[in-house]
Amino acid sequence: MTIQPGWYAVPGTTDVRWWDGRAFREVTLVDGVPRYRFSWGLPAGNYVMGTLVLVIFAVVGLFLDREATLGVPVMTIACGLIAAVLAVVAALAVRTARLAPPTDAAIETADVQPLPGTTEPSLIAAGWYAGPAKDKPRWWTGKQWSDYLLAYGQPHPASGQAARVQRILRRAMWVAFAIVLVCAGVGIFAGVAENVAIVTLVTVGGIIALAVGIGCRLNEHRAMKPFIRPMLPPTGERLA
Repeated sequence: MTIQPGWYAVPGTTDVRWWDGRAFREVTLVDGVPRYRFSWGLPAGNYVMGTLVLVIFAVVGLFLDREATLGVPVMTIACGLIAAVLAVVAALAVRTARLAPPTDAAIETADVQPLPGTTEPSLIAAGWYAGPAKDKPRWWTGKQWSDYLLAYGQPHPASGQAARVQRILRRAMWVAFAIVLVCAGVGIFAGVAENVAIVTLVTVGGIIALAVGIGCRLNEHRAMKPFIRPMLPPTGERLA
């Protein structure tokens, strides 16, 4: 029997999680508010970018230090950090995938309504329609927009993810700018000491951090676009 998407108590725990119709997801319902623990899928793009940044540091260190006393440690630390992050994310994903299907009835509080699949009589049929972001359609009940998106072929709550994305982007932006200041300070002292290797490394680090900070700031609107609830009824064709 197919279990409809919704909020269900996880068997054997006190958690209430989102069931997308096939499996539980890493998003819990706390005081009526969805809270994401990590993204909808493994953020492979983030890991690739982080790997490239660390490799750049290692390569620069190897070129500047013929004895490889700087580049090799950087590469070792980079590989260790990447492996640790991947292991943690993989462990969370495996643990979530092993959760038993819900056995109790769905939680149907007013805070989580209307759920995907809810229909109301209207001239515009209920279904998934393109919202501000066409790649993540939003459920239209026939009279109102829900707070659920269709991502990777499965419905997901939007509100908790919106707060999470905005928090991550702003945190990354301020951390990046802080790194720029630190790199500037270290570069000044290294320049006085005429240490070309350190000056080059912190310069590369500062440029990368500045680019990341500016990118996060410019990307905030685009990243938040899917989570903006439309003000007007859908005008295009139903997508699903």
